[in-house]
Amino acid sequence: MGMPEQPQSGMNIAPDGTVYEILEDGTIKRIGKVSPDGSFEPFGNWKCPSCGTENEMKNNFCCHCGAKKSMAKPEIKMVQQPKHEEEKQESAKKKFKPLQFIGGLILMLVGLSFFYTPKCSQPTQEQPIQLSGRTWSSRSPDTMNWHAAVEYCHNLNEGGYDDWKLPDIDELRLLIQNHSGTESGGTCKISEKTGELSGNYARTKDCASPWGQHVNHSKLGDTETFWSSSVQSDSEGLRWCVDFYGGGLVNYSEWNSNYVRCVR
Repeated sequence: MGMPEQPQSGMNIAPDGTVYEILEDGTIKRIGKVSPDGSFEPFGNWKCPSCGTENEMKNNFCCHCGAKKSMAKPEIKMVQQPKHEEEKQESAKKKFKPLQFIGGLILMLVGLSFFYTPKCSQPTQEQPIQLSGRTWSSRSPDTMNWHAAVEYCHNLNEGGYDDWKLPDIDELRLLIQNHSGTESGGTCKISEKTGELSGNYARTKDCASPWGQHVNHSKLGDTETFWSSSVQSDSEGLRWCVDFYGGGLVNYSEWNSNYVRCVR
């Protein structure tokens, strides 16, 4: 395994760069490997530090929340090869044999894990949709915050296209129906094109969802709230969205969770 002949308790590094930990019960836990250039690559499965999702990674980004995979190097205690008399070396080798067996078993399990390749969840529809002069992706399988939504569209490859983006509020309004105020070209003044992105419009009659009138407001059958790329002009922490359940335009914190449809 390339481990030192007499390892010390705690985090250690072998001559071949393998990082391992000697637990109190004598178990060896392989952590990862330090490359010659100093970078650290962990072994085994990966768990997103932001949302806790396991094995949901693509291009070093979490498929669920868009968080980037951390490549931080663990704190390592360097151990020199011990120099002892021949009797002490033989004694150390005999004592280490059970640990070698456990380490070999861990190595075998880690090796098998490489045959499993995590795959991101696929969208609910296979083909993009041509509508209102735009090409629309299928709805995202899960909700996510605004930053993850931007990254989701940037990395999306669907229907042979990889040039997707998060739609601005004008583009997202193209999908609204049965609301004379918020439909594309309606009386609601919120618009990326005109720069009318103030939060003062959020509760006006032209832009809000009618009280108690929840009909089919989406041309694609959506009933949830979807992100746009448009930032509220008087509050950088808020983003404009479309609530397809009521047909209104709403402003949410960038850290809220909503669905995504990408556009090209």
